Amino acid sequence: MEKYILDTNTWIEHFHQRSGVTQHIMELPTTQLFVSEVTLAELTFGAYYSSDFEPMPGVKVENWAERE
Repeated sequence: MEKYILDTNTWIEHFHQRSGVTQHIMELPTTQLFVSEVTLAELTFGAYYSSDFEPMPGVKVENWAERE
């Protein structure tokens, strides 16, 4: 079984539903999809500092980038 580790750019394309990425991701079993901790950090940092960032109601967003 093939496994895929998706990078930051792939996730961004998926979130914006561009270039057929979403369709391809949706065709794969979730057990075959992986994301690195670096990618999670990049996505979190990018979303947090995005001009249109709006946390979901009731979800505490931690500013991990300012931790010591």
